[in-house]
Amino acid sequence: MGHYSSECRSGKKDDGKSSANCVSEEADDCLICALESKTESWVLDSGVSFHATSYRDLFENYVSENFGKVYLGDDQACDITGKGDVKIQLNGSVWKLDNVRHVPDLRKNLISIGQLASDGYVTTFTGDKWKISKGAMTIARGTKNGTLYTTTDGYGLTAMVEGREDPNLWHQRFGHISSQGLKCLHSRGKLPGLKSIEVDFCESCNLGKQQRVSFKKIGRAPAKEKLELVHTDVWGPASVSSIGGKQYFVTFIDDHSRKVWVYFLRHKSDVFEAFKKWKAMVENETGLKIKKLRSDNGGEYEDNEFKKFCYKSGIKLIRTVPGTPQQNGTAERMNRTLTERARSMRLQSGLPKQFWAEAVNTAAYLINR
Repeated sequence: MGHYSSECRSGKKDDGKSSANCVSEEADDCLICALESKTESWVLDSGVSFHATSYRDLFENYVSENFGKVYLGDDQACDITGKGDVKIQLNGSVWKLDNVRHVPDLRKNLISIGQLASDGYVTTFTGDKWKISKGAMTIARGTKNGTLYTTTDGYGLTAMVEGREDPNLWHQRFGHISSQGLKCLHSRGKLPGLKSIEVDFCESCNLGKQQRVSFKKIGRAPAKEKLELVHTDVWGPASVSSIGGKQYFVTFIDDHSRKVWVYFLRHKSDVFEAFKKWKAMVENETGLKIKKLRSDNGGEYEDNEFKKFCYKSGIKLIRTVPGTPQQNGTAERMNRTLTERARSMRLQSGLPKQFWAEAVNTAAYLINR
């Protein structure tokens, strides 16, 4: 026999609109709801065991059967006469609800937060806004209508099939890119169909991008030619080894194009081998020679073999003042950007820490795009 975990009393208001008073069994809180259109308005309810509606015409894959009863606040028993799937349409988008119960005597449509959670959805309530997501996909979002979170507000519903027009989804696709970066891409026409670039508060970004106050920036003209100046820095060790057993990564950033290359390392001492591989590859691709290499005073760059190799290759080594990594700002900022985006993507997708290298590699790919 089916049951609701909340009791409902239905009635009529003086203006003829349908209304319902819902009393929570556990907290004894009272909610008054008025729905403009029963067939289109749905209430998000955390006290309901399953999705339910009284409208038979809304169902697909309908199964007619006695599935028990639900009891309202006045102890009236209502039959559950069937169940099936219902597609909610709002602003041209479609969202499919599975296993919706058909309760003919029910006077409002209910979306069960508990059933959504069982199906793998996450429901977030922030101020006057609500959002339902699944993994990296925003399924639906809207604003509070009166005292209830409903689908009646024009802020709309975002379906998975139309996710390309959701700025929050594009924010995630680009590795949790900043609002300024998203605005730049939109102004260049790189995001067709996206009407708004306003991104909702992103908890993953807030957790993954915390930082100290930066040093004052000093203007400097970028290099005029590719490989004229290359910035490099090593990040690590990671708290958890990657799937491939790596604990560090080294970056090489071309000052002219700002393109970044990332190599993952087991030990800091592997920087020299990574640099030789990268140098051979990039010089062969461009037909140009590396002229200057800027780094901090890390021991991996002070290695005698490393310095001899650079001198023989005609590469001028530029070192920062000891204890001031801010002077190697380009590489430091790039490493920070890579780790912040990688951390935000990993937190948002729920991947364990050992996938950090894959996330960093994805972030570098997106930055270069």
